[in-house]
Amino acid sequence: MGTVYLAHEVTLNRDVAIKVLRLELATAEGAESFHREAQTLASIRHPNVVVIYRTGQGEGLHFYIMELINGPTLENRLESGPLPVVEAVRIGIDVLRGLADVHRLGLVHRDIKPSNIFLLPDRAVLSDFGIARPASNDPSVSSGEGTPDYMAPEQVEGTAVSAQADIYSLGVALYEAVTGRRFHDQPKAKDWSGVPIALARVLRRAVAEQPDERWPDAAAFRTALERTLAPGWWRVAAVAVGVLAIIAVVVVVRGHGSGSLAQPPPPPSTGPSVRLPTVVLQQIEYQGPGDHRWMADSLVHMVESDLRSHIAFVDSASEPGALIVRARMTVTGGDAGVRLTGGSAGSEYRVPLEQWSALRDSLAYQIALGVWSNRSALAGSLPLRALPHTSEGLLRFLEAEQLVGETQWERADSAYRLAERIDSTCWICSWRITEIGRWLSRGPDPERVRRYTIHADSLPPPYRRLIEAAQLPLRARLDTLRAVTEDSPEIFLGWFQLGDELFHRGPLVGHRRSEAIPAFERAARLRPGFRPAWEHLAWVATAEGDSIEAALALDSLENRSVVPDPFSQEIRALLQVGFAWRFLPDGPARQLTERISSDSAMQRSADFAAGPRMLPTFDAPRGAMALGEILAQTSSRDLQRSGLIAQILGAVALGRVDSARALARRLTEVAPEQQLELFSDELVAAIAAADKGTIANGEALEELRSWTTSADVDSLLHDRAAWMSSLLGSRTPLRANAPTELELLMAADSLATAGYPRAALLLLDPVDVDAFARHDQFFRAVVHLRSAAWRAQIGDIEGARAELIWYEHLHLSGLPMGLPQAAEVDWAFGTLARWRLARLLDRSSGRRAQRGEACAAYAAVVRNWAGAPAPYGARADFARTRARALKCTSAR
Repeated sequence: MGTVYLAHEVTLNRDVAIKVLRLELATAEGAESFHREAQTLASIRHPNVVVIYRTGQGEGLHFYIMELINGPTLENRLESGPLPVVEAVRIGIDVLRGLADVHRLGLVHRDIKPSNIFLLPDRAVLSDFGIARPASNDPSVSSGEGTPDYMAPEQVEGTAVSAQADIYSLGVALYEAVTGRRFHDQPKAKDWSGVPIALARVLRRAVAEQPDERWPDAAAFRTALERTLAPGWWRVAAVAVGVLAIIAVVVVVRGHGSGSLAQPPPPPSTGPSVRLPTVVLQQIEYQGPGDHRWMADSLVHMVESDLRSHIAFVDSASEPGALIVRARMTVTGGDAGVRLTGGSAGSEYRVPLEQWSALRDSLAYQIALGVWSNRSALAGSLPLRALPHTSEGLLRFLEAEQLVGETQWERADSAYRLAERIDSTCWICSWRITEIGRWLSRGPDPERVRRYTIHADSLPPPYRRLIEAAQLPLRARLDTLRAVTEDSPEIFLGWFQLGDELFHRGPLVGHRRSEAIPAFERAARLRPGFRPAWEHLAWVATAEGDSIEAALALDSLENRSVVPDPFSQEIRALLQVGFAWRFLPDGPARQLTERISSDSAMQRSADFAAGPRMLPTFDAPRGAMALGEILAQTSSRDLQRSGLIAQILGAVALGRVDSARALARRLTEVAPEQQLELFSDELVAAIAAADKGTIANGEALEELRSWTTSADVDSLLHDRAAWMSSLLGSRTPLRANAPTELELLMAADSLATAGYPRAALLLLDPVDVDAFARHDQFFRAVVHLRSAAWRAQIGDIEGARAELIWYEHLHLSGLPMGLPQAAEVDWAFGTLARWRLARLLDRSSGRRAQRGEACAAYAAVVRNWAGAPAPYGARADFARTRARALKCTSAR
């Protein structure tokens, strides 16, 4: 159809590919078809499909501009022989992900073949839509288009061409990828030797002669391929056991949703080590009087001495990956100067001849800039004025950036702080210290924030907006981060920060947790070695119940790992344990848990108490109860307390209210603290208020009575009991100067009860629910559940849906080891929220997207409430029945 050119788009400073329609095809009809197809394909934004930016014409040429894919094709890869089966299957899965979006538009690619499949480090990308057409019965449209070796029989014959033609072509390509044999060079009876039985069964159906005998669509073909990869639980357990045995850890999480497991103490904060860049500093070319030539040789030794702790200097220019540095020193009159030459050429620095030794600093900085440009993922997007102004500061900053990419958080923090101390111009280090601090449960230092905010003008606009976003309210922050990724899609930090916000806090404002997945995928695609993206992707996929995506992300994380620091080991171990409880049967998962909890390092860890309380972030309340039970049997009061809290909230998520109440009574015996006593009583009242009929209001009110009648109760504790009592029908007055949030909620509830749900919602609108959740763990859950019910009453289905997904967040206030946090209560009420969501969407218009969401919600209800006492077990049975009626394909 055309010729593809490499180009550079000046306004956006990015390389692109431009496809130009061949002149002999540039008829009015051909040009119109060319542009129409490009515009249609431009609507596809999928990581496995090449992105088309826009179309245009000029000077008689018709063209469209698309994403430049820097990677080999599958055809290039096959030149060295067949692929391992797993690699070939993963390529097929990626292509089918993209094809599903293409087919949804009614298009057929018509030219699936190895040369149109590009292989990036982390995924395959489908390209070349030059002959893509809508499915058609017209022989004039169908015949003669495609590559004969991969065309489906109906394409060759010129009959009806549908999506099944692409399925056939991909089946042929995958056969050749696995066997190394050309499919159509064989007789009708193909040679399937070397193809695993399960995979052969899938591919045989894909290449069936008749279209109606093939897989019905790309999704079905992909699912079948995924099943050939999915190991039996015993194999997963074996892998998990191996990883966990090596790591020997305690399952916990720190701060910003990260894991923390018992390990030896981190290394000293000074001098964190990373893999040193290799540099060949050749003899400096000298121009000037002969009696000063010795200065050039001395300069080499000085620079090497200054930088040797950061750079590995070698003599051989053939050293793999070495940066070759060439420099010229000139002496003219009373001045001496130095500059790099060749590919690393930069500005010339000149000083008075008697101060010639000062050139060592200039040359060292130029070399440091060369190393930065060669090694940093941020090079090219950060201008010189934004970087530290000394060679040591710049190299320390580079070391810290490398350590972040390797998820060595403690060492990265140390490297940034050291660079900040050494070089006062490294204000960008201050920004990165603040970002790292979120992971390490450290609040921002106002002076440090002020420092990098003042200097933000020296950054390009995308980075300035990333810094600004952190200071904005959550909705505005998400909007800003989305705008950054749309305007500057090549900056991986923008994608990662967008995914991070969507995952941790997005559900609090109506965004699904799963919306973070494409952002993390894009960050990983732009920088495959950036391990935090893989960690997050594994976490979200596990919570979402996608075992294949989670396993692939964990695999990518391990394949790209250096020896991690203790903090990174802790996160990875937590991911493995979460994976086990999410996808394995209870027996094997429990064995893994017992193995870990018996480790001596775990038992000595001060952080162990957080372990069971973080497992609900993977939607694994059974794991929380199992590990919580182990902690509750220890001799440590703190571990007992944390283990009981985990069990109480896990029991709520599993619909076992009586168990939760019994455990709550035991908690107050083990830890007779006033805050925990009120928590236990509020829990009973919150269940009664949120799920009418499970606990009688009078019974729940009795639990709260002493808190509202005693004069000795702290005023805030009294008010917490009072507002909960009011929701149960007992209009208990708040004390003077009670929090406005409680007054507004009680007033809103009265309005809704009187038949004015719209007014109730308006009254609650200004309340900062998330801020007040720090004072009462149940406030946020109750507000979202009530607001969802009121929105449903006024017909705002989308608004009710947004309220009911709040529990998916992972927004914590430090490690959950002490008193229960609001986030833990949110997770506990997550199953009830999904029950409400499923019923809401089931009764609504029945659009496909809503039906799929209802199916996922019903599946969660079945998974968590099956076998529970009434009414929860009965609801699980009903959910199973409705899922069958809706023809739900799977239960997550």
